[in-house]
Amino acid sequence: MDCMRATRARWLVVVTVGALARCSCEPEPLVDAGHIGEGPPVEEPDAGDPYTRDAGPVVCEEDANEDNDARDDATVVASGSATVGRYCGEDDDWYALDVDQGCNVLVELSFDASGGDLDLLLFDPDGQLIGNAGGLEDHEALNVAATATGRYAVRLRGGTRDDVGYIVTMSASCLQSLTCPADDDHEDNDDATTPAALIEGVSIDAIACGTDQDWYQVPVALGCIADARLSFVDAAGDVDIELRRADGTTVQGASRGVTDSERITKVVVEGGMSYRVYFGVADPENTYRLVVDEVCAVACPTDDPWEPNDARSGAPDLKAALDEVVGVVCADDDFFDTVPQTDCPMHVSLSFDDAYGDLDLELQDTAGAELASSRGTTNTEELDFTSTNGSRVVLRVFGFGGATATYRLRLESSCP
Repeated sequence: MDCMRATRARWLVVVTVGALARCSCEPEPLVDAGHIGEGPPVEEPDAGDPYTRDAGPVVCEEDANEDNDARDDATVVASGSATVGRYCGEDDDWYALDVDQGCNVLVELSFDASGGDLDLLLFDPDGQLIGNAGGLEDHEALNVAATATGRYAVRLRGGTRDDVGYIVTMSASCLQSLTCPADDDHEDNDDATTPAALIEGVSIDAIACGTDQDWYQVPVALGCIADARLSFVDAAGDVDIELRRADGTTVQGASRGVTDSERITKVVVEGGMSYRVYFGVADPENTYRLVVDEVCAVACPTDDPWEPNDARSGAPDLKAALDEVVGVVCADDDFFDTVPQTDCPMHVSLSFDDAYGDLDLELQDTAGAELASSRGTTNTEELDFTSTNGSRVVLRVFGFGGATATYRLRLESSCP
């Protein structure tokens, strides 16, 4: 089963502060999965010398930032200032930024892919490689924690015959320096008409100020999983997060814990969906870090982001009106909760590749009694159910005879 679709959707993220009613039943606190760029230094991705120019023919006229072909000759830039340049295949281009310990180094690169492909390699003040980004699209970005005060250098690397125009920006993001009412570099993004652009997989540092709202756009492929993680110091103000449908009001998912992190994992079912991050109680300000990762494939033995959901007691909540799951059965059952609308027919479909493993679908009440099921031998299982009282029900996805397979589970309801 291919969970990637070509269409890409824009997700809006809104950050707002204010007193809101809290649910009486809090979800289990989620373990913070860490942040992009944190962890031990990564190894050099190639065997070349990262400090010297590449051999190769001259293929274009270089830019005014030369001579910056080695780390010691890197062009020093100001934080947040965009630099226009041109990559010529006979050498690499280096840029540097002075960053204090405890801050993050954010590097953003956009370029004309018709002339070639560029990658980013980031080095700490001691010359150790601490991050790299090397996709196949016309932009790259990374955000890495500065573990020491000093000059951080980024290397732009391409092919020996590439001729690529680009714009590169290095920024020092320091949570401790963010204050209200000055706010953060993502302003003015106080409503849905002026969202700040986020890059999938790259964390940002920001601050919530009073009743101010922060909106963001995040491109995530339609049909893939958007994994949003918010981290902060709860003692300075409890921050919660909601995911809303494109109408801006229908809540698709929420995380309202009382720890230093919140997390929402949901499949993108339509364009224009939005995150709303807000204070659970009235607080004047708090800083936070937000990252949204795109997950388009899951597999055993790592399983999927909805684990542990091997029993009814751990079943994540799905919206009966419209929701999806991209999951995998790994020698255990997967359970999901949903609350159907009274007298509204709900259709549930399960799709997978039967050649890899036969999966079945069952609908239960909260006590485990079967209400409906589908146990075929094709690549799909489907069932329809109409609730007469709107009571919570449980969906069970399981392998026939212990089979394992990836799957897509989709819920849709239509009300007369």
